[in-house]
Amino acid sequence: MANLPPEILISILELADEPSIHADVCWVFNQIATPILYRRVYLYRRHKRVLTNDVHLFLRTIIGRPVLGNCVQCLIADPSDRFRHEGYAPSGDLLSFVATAKSRGLSLEIREAINNGSVAAMLFLLLCHLPKLQEFDLRLPWQAHADYIFYQQMLTTLPLPSALQSVHSAKLYPGYSIITWGMIASFFCLPALRSFMCINGIVYDGEASNSNLVPCSSGIEDIRFYFCAIHDQILKALIHSLQSLRIFVYTFSATNGVTFHPQTLGDALRQCALNALEHLEVFYTDYLSTGSLGSLSGFVNLIYVKISFSLLLGPPDGATADSIAYQLTTSLPGSLVSLCLLIDRAWQGIRIFPVMERFVENRHDRLKRLKNVYIHGNIGYRDRQRIKSLCDAEGLEFVPLSMAGL
Repeated sequence: MANLPPEILISILELADEPSIHADVCWVFNQIATPILYRRVYLYRRHKRVLTNDVHLFLRTIIGRPVLGNCVQCLIADPSDRFRHEGYAPSGDLLSFVATAKSRGLSLEIREAINNGSVAAMLFLLLCHLPKLQEFDLRLPWQAHADYIFYQQMLTTLPLPSALQSVHSAKLYPGYSIITWGMIASFFCLPALRSFMCINGIVYDGEASNSNLVPCSSGIEDIRFYFCAIHDQILKALIHSLQSLRIFVYTFSATNGVTFHPQTLGDALRQCALNALEHLEVFYTDYLSTGSLGSLSGFVNLIYVKISFSLLLGPPDGATADSIAYQLTTSLPGSLVSLCLLIDRAWQGIRIFPVMERFVENRHDRLKRLKNVYIHGNIGYRDRQRIKSLCDAEGLEFVPLSMAGL
């Protein structure tokens, strides 16, 4: 098997469940399996039933064999010190790391933090050795105070570590902890970043006006905030910093101290992404309603919309089925292909079938490209069947989904 062409061996070993086993078979297998093993790296593991951070072990390996750093395409890390244990990083390693950081031109602050065993500082040094990194995932603790040096250095270090110059996709997992404006803004300054995701994050800080983000300075095209509560001014500043926003997702999770003003978000999107936005998802996790985003009809390339009735149209206020259908038709862009509507609390008393009947029949003039209609919410069986028959007759795909489908 070792005599097979390398490209065939690569395809075979990429499908293997345990590439590490094949790395020990022979020299040829080792040369092929090792880059596969290093493509995706997790920097923490379970040690005596607790999570243990392995950043110092991996950093030692990469410094000793720099060629392995070229193999790393995805890095999943936790920059906090919560996984440290006694004997976490031998002093000899720390002294070597400090010397390497100095040779890389890193700041005195980083070098001192490394000398004190800071995981965040060692992680920052590691990023100097991963020149082909594409994906960077950070899983943060409940209280991320010790990590601030990492984000501060992202904003102040020039030139940036090679990994931060090459990375295309970044994900933050704060675990419902409070994160700051600076932690988010540091990623929006990365030159090659195109996709940013944050899951379960809370940002109270309203200091967006003091940021160093220049309007239209970031190349990020895809922003997704899942189950987050983000200060309105921060959302506005982030959107204004983008050159071409194609995908925007915001699942607002109600939190004390953070309010959501849909009109502010809608205005920012209309001002900065009117010609570029293709995919939009905005809704509440608790189905509350506090106003609408405003009309989406001006977006010329928007093909997918997932939104609640309230965020799109505002409260029903006793409107008739005809007027609601007319509002729905005129509020949506002519480019729309897929529409997903959530029946939120304010709209639960409205019969959806008469609305959808008029909407489907009257859509032809403006929504000629519409192909798919999805509805989240409680719809009676008889109305579901009637809407489906109506859509089938009009050449539309209709999918009724429960709240659990969100």
